[in-house]
Amino acid sequence: RVILPDPLMVTLFLSAIYFSETNFLMTLLFSCMAILVKPVAIFFLLPVFLLYKLSQKSLAIGILGLGIFGLWRYHSFQYPAAVPPSGWLLNGNHIRFRPAFFGWMFHQRLGELILGVWGLPVFVIGLLQSFTQKYSYFLPFAFSSLIYLFVFATGNVQHDYYQIPIIPSVSIFLAIGFYEFWQFRHNLMYTLASRGLAIFCVGMMLYFGWYDVRGNGIKGYYQVNHWEIVHAGQAVDKLTPKDAIVVAPYLGDTAFLYQTNRQGFPFMSMPIKDFHDRFNVTYYVSTNYDDQTNWIMKRYPIIEQTPEYVIVKITENPKDIKESP
Repeated sequence: RVILPDPLMVTLFLSAIYFSETNFLMTLLFSCMAILVKPVAIFFLLPVFLLYKLSQKSLAIGILGLGIFGLWRYHSFQYPAAVPPSGWLLNGNHIRFRPAFFGWMFHQRLGELILGVWGLPVFVIGLLQSFTQKYSYFLPFAFSSLIYLFVFATGNVQHDYYQIPIIPSVSIFLAIGFYEFWQFRHNLMYTLASRGLAIFCVGMMLYFGWYDVRGNGIKGYYQVNHWEIVHAGQAVDKLTPKDAIVVAPYLGDTAFLYQTNRQGFPFMSMPIKDFHDRFNVTYYVSTNYDDQTNWIMKRYPIIEQTPEYVIVKITENPKDIKESP
C-alpha cells in the first residue's frame, strides 16, 4: 500500500529466516531479494548466518546477495542524476553515541512511539529472556536491530520510518515478555497479579498509542496543519482540466501538488514562461502572496483569488510589464 521499500524488505527477510531451517534455496532466494530491495536487510539476516554457522551456505547468501545488489548499483550509477546521496544517513550530523541519539532512539522512538511507554516493562522482560537457553535463538534479532540503529545513526534519528525493520524484533520480545508474565506461577495470587499486570501494560500501550495517533494526545498523526493547500488543491481540481499541468510551489514539497490532483512541479526552478514553453504548464497556484506570485498575477489572468490562495492561468501572451519578480 506504500511506495517505500521497507515493508517489502521486512517481508522478504522474515521469509528468509522462516525457511532457513527447512529450505536453503528458498532462504537464498528471499535473502537476495531482500538485499536487492534495500541493502540494510543484510543486518537482519544475522539469524540466518548464525544458523548456518558462517558455513558455505551463509557465504553463498552473502556473496550472491551482495553480488546481485552490486550489479544493480553499477547499473544505477550509469544515471547519476537519479541516485540520491545516502552517505549522510550513517553519521552525517555526528550524533552517533551522543546523549541526543539515545534520547531520540530509545526514549522517544522505542519507548514512546513504538511501545507507548507502558509496553516497556513487558518488552524488557522479553529481551532479558533472550539471554536464556530457552529463547537464545532470538538473541541475534536484538543484535541485528542494535547494529542497524547504530550504523545508520543519522538516518534513524531524522526519519522515524527507518525503524520499520526493527518492528519484528520488538514484536518478538514483547510477545516473549507477555508469555513469561502469563506463565509465571507461584500461587494463585501471584499468578493472577502477573497476568493482570501483563494485560494492563499491553492494554495501556495500545490505548495511548491510539490516543496519540488519533490526535488527542501530544503528537497527533492526522492533524492537518495547512488547510490552505487542501482548499487550493480542491479549487484547482474543480476549475482546471484533468490533463492540466500546474506549478504549485511549496519549497519543493510535493504535498501541495498532490492536493491539486494534477501533474506538475512543486518548485520554481525557472521563469514561469519557460515552464509554459518547455513543459506546457498552463496553471500556477500559490498559497503565498510573495513577490514572485504578485508578479505572475500582474502578467497573467487570475482564475480565482481568495485570502488563502490564488490560481493563475498561464497563457501564450502575457502582459508586458517592466517589473521583474
